[in-house]
Amino acid sequence: MTNFFEIYSFIFISLCLVCFFIRRKTSLPSSSRSTENSQFYLFQRNYAAVVLFARACDWIQGPYVYAMYESHGYSKLDIGYIFTAGYSSSAFFGSFVGILADKYGRKRMIMVFGILFISASSTMFSENFRVLMIGRMFHGIATTILYTVFESWMVSEHHFRNFPTHLLSETFSNISFYDAIVAISSGLISSLLVSEFGTISPFLVAIGLMVSLLFVVNFSWNENYGDNSESLRSLLIDSFRIIKNDPNVRLLCIVQTLFESSLLLEIFVWNPTLQEAVGSNNEEMLPLGMIFACFMVAIMIGSSLFVHLLNDRKKSEEQIGTIIFVISLISMTIMALFSHDWRFSTCGLILFEISCGLFWPCFGLLRSKFIPERCRSGVSNLSRIPLNIFVAILLNQVGKSGSTRVFTICSVLLFVGLIIHYTCFDRPTSKVSEQEEVNKKIEDSV
Repeated sequence: MTNFFEIYSFIFISLCLVCFFIRRKTSLPSSSRSTENSQFYLFQRNYAAVVLFARACDWIQGPYVYAMYESHGYSKLDIGYIFTAGYSSSAFFGSFVGILADKYGRKRMIMVFGILFISASSTMFSENFRVLMIGRMFHGIATTILYTVFESWMVSEHHFRNFPTHLLSETFSNISFYDAIVAISSGLISSLLVSEFGTISPFLVAIGLMVSLLFVVNFSWNENYGDNSESLRSLLIDSFRIIKNDPNVRLLCIVQTLFESSLLLEIFVWNPTLQEAVGSNNEEMLPLGMIFACFMVAIMIGSSLFVHLLNDRKKSEEQIGTIIFVISLISMTIMALFSHDWRFSTCGLILFEISCGLFWPCFGLLRSKFIPERCRSGVSNLSRIPLNIFVAILLNQVGKSGSTRVFTICSVLLFVGLIIHYTCFDRPTSKVSEQEEVNKKIEDSV
């Protein structure tokens, strides 16, 4: 009988060693942290602590959301409706949340995020279907703020304080790297809490952590805005116009949606895929916690590789984007062809998680490069609307499709993303270089 715990423990240790080697090779020497950048590192640590704390609140309750709905007696179909409400609210309200943040302040919107998160977590105490659905809608809006407005505040504050632009890549990479550590730690903590105090305990702890987070943000963060001189309607129209008229922003939104759609599909099916590959004849259960830890270390490897490629190999963000799509396409092709074999499936999934570790800092840097400051939050949120609509539709379809078909769809999405990204961003005669030349001419004329 195959001992899966030993196998995945070996994979976990091997990945940790690879991550340590890459991280050590790419870490900045202490001499490079000059006195003039000391204020930047204080700023970076403050931002990292807050955003990782916020994500920890989400990670710590994440594994038990489905279990809580089940404990209230709801079927898989009912739970699917609840999750669909969350993605739908994120798609609908996302178009307004970013504009409100640009107009009335990003720090203020982050405070709203905390209130929405606490409200959503509090609804988990109820068994009422409507209350749970409203709570999931609150969580959907909060998630949109977490993954867009926090970043907009950081980029704006970074430029306002006149920190070197190249240091943004280090911030994005560090957030991706340490978020994986936070995810592993939160999973362990939530497991201990549930074993001692029951399924509701992670939600209580998350509420307490979020209250503390709101105090930290309120007293240590400055407020910053987009263009708060314009009306909400003007900002909304301006954000739509930027996506429509700026080819770089529009294409960036498209390739992001293609990659993240594949990511969300992978999240839905990796567990049943491995279970089916192992087969019902095997008596030993898969160590899902250890497998998840392997995925998180793979993300850490990807975020470390990003710094190595950017600083040591002198690759541009656009070139790294092409590498991301190549790696992810190879991984999903492996999954589509060999999903029946748990060995190939494991290799494919780990390879995809490495591409995810590259994706988050790389595309964070591309967003900071192409999206204008005056409506950064609005454009970032509008760009997620197609993603959330797509996922809301897929939630009702994935269960009817086999794993091979799902991974084939992912491969097609990533192949299209690769073609678009390489053609429009990574070619020597790309629109990026043309756009930069146009911007330079405009600046010179001014």
